[in-house]
Amino acid sequence: MSASQLNTDLRAIRTLLSDPAKWTKGENARDHEGCGVTFNHPAATCWCLNGANAKLHARQHWSRFHAVDKALTAAATEPGSYLTLNDNGTHPGVMAFLDKVIEANP
Repeated sequence: MSASQLNTDLRAIRTLLSDPAKWTKGENARDHEGCGVTFNHPAATCWCLNGANAKLHARQHWSRFHAVDKALTAAATEPGSYLTLNDNGTHPGVMAFLDKVIEANP
């Protein structure tokens, strides 16, 4: 995958999660009642970092999903990777993390 495609994909995740109501933790995705659902469930209204990556790339672009996963994992400083950062963090913290990863992958 090209560096520009990776940057585009990271920015798409950031755009999806930019509204705090579209971000969650503890599940890949949730519906409007807060119940956990699969990332591609039609009722999903919010996603974690991994769920957002899966929503945008997993169905048709596995190589892009894995490239984004690799970039997020490489940038994570929390034990347990970016999944821990998402689930133990805050929305502003996740947005700052995405900004850091985007900046590192121009």
